[in-house]
Amino acid sequence: RSSRGSITRGAPITPPTFSITPHEAEEDEEDKQQKPPNEDDDDAEVLTRFV
Repeated sequence: RSSRGSITRGAPITPPTFSITPHEAEEDEEDKQQKPPNEDDDDAEVLTRFV
């Protein structure tokens, strides 16, 4: 357990890839705007389930 804890503490918290690269983030925003509201709602449901 101690070794696991030390590894977790030592390892830096890496944010999601899309969060790291603003280039992709901008593309994602554009895609969301182009997608119909139905798909947006579907994504929201998936995110809620994932969390």
